[in-house]
Amino acid sequence: MTHEDNHGLQTAAWRFLLLAIVLFIFEGCATTTSGSLGGNAGAIAWRIEDATVQVEPGRTTWRYLLKLRNTTGIGLQLNQLTRTATGQKVKASVTEKPIDLRIGPGDEIEGLCFDSVTALAPGDIRSYYSLKILRTYSGQDDRGNPVRIEFDVELNSSMPVRKPSLLNFAWLTVESTATRRLICETTPKETKVFDPSHHDFVYLLIGIDNVQRRVPARTRWLDPLGQEIKVITSEINAVNVSRTSSFVHVTHSLATSVMRSRPGKWKVELYLDEKPQGTYEFEVVPPGATPAPRRL
Repeated sequence: MTHEDNHGLQTAAWRFLLLAIVLFIFEGCATTTSGSLGGNAGAIAWRIEDATVQVEPGRTTWRYLLKLRNTTGIGLQLNQLTRTATGQKVKASVTEKPIDLRIGPGDEIEGLCFDSVTALAPGDIRSYYSLKILRTYSGQDDRGNPVRIEFDVELNSSMPVRKPSLLNFAWLTVESTATRRLICETTPKETKVFDPSHHDFVYLLIGIDNVQRRVPARTRWLDPLGQEIKVITSEINAVNVSRTSSFVHVTHSLATSVMRSRPGKWKVELYLDEKPQGTYEFEVVPPGATPAPRRL
């Protein structure tokens, strides 16, 4: 074997080793950060998107968007959720909640989800690495047949980091949530268009995160001409709230009766701790301009 041949073999070996290292790093990152991000569970295809993690002393929190798609030609009505949480150094827990989740044939729905674990021992500041949420839905299809859907969502601390923020989310909706405990399956959808003939109020749903205290909240409601119609102040009470899967929230609302003579683009300005958090726009159409909502 010549010197040139030996040099060529060494070069090829180094290239192979380098490629192996690159593949190992790439595959390692992919397997440790993704977890279970989607799959099929009977009549439902599910997936999670935009999953992030936030690590605090003694507490780790995940936030993600859960999407459920009905893969059949039959509508589904889900009435019960059982949520089982397990994980590394996590005390297992089982919670059951009534829900009212309608998924039409071929439809896809989505909800913002929030899961967290806290330290088992007082003063424990270690970060938790993983959390597995087994979600079991039960109900019936449009033919009256019982339906059971079950799948795992796996979360870990290698997911993209979410920066601490006082505001968790805020959007406009037609539903009041004043007396409800919100989880992703029971959080009302965002609404951008309101008809005073069908909607009695416009609600701004405000969810906070990262604090266990009373948070002052203020909203300014502005008509299409920019005139201030109403200012609402309140407190979001997050003192001693057990936060594992629900949102700490409040709603501010304005009756659509004052909007009947002012159709057009409205705005709501939101302030927390007297600091601006965003402006939320919605449209008010002339009364009777939209069809009455269909009852499911």
